[in-house]
Amino acid sequence: MVFDEFKERLTRVPEGWYETTLPWKANHPLLPSNNDGSLKRFHSLNRKFQREGLTEEYDAIIKEQLAQGVVEKSPPVTQSKEFYIPHKSVVRK
Repeated sequence: MVFDEFKERLTRVPEGWYETTLPWKANHPLLPSNNDGSLKRFHSLNRKFQREGLTEEYDAIIKEQLAQGVVEKSPPVTQSKEFYIPHKSVVRK
């Protein structure tokens, strides 16, 4: 049963969050690192903000979210293979 497998693989890490494998994919291989592609998307997004004059406003929002604990800085060195979720900007005018 998928739920039983999920419960068996669920662990709590020292930082306090939970980790598990993909419950719907048995023996799923690890995802390859997408660090390079993520950095390219980030630089593209940054250029878009510069063109639209939104860099300072967006930076202030991210800093506010950092102070509130909504987002967190990633460690400078990876400790294992990691897969990055692309940042999607939300701009309301």
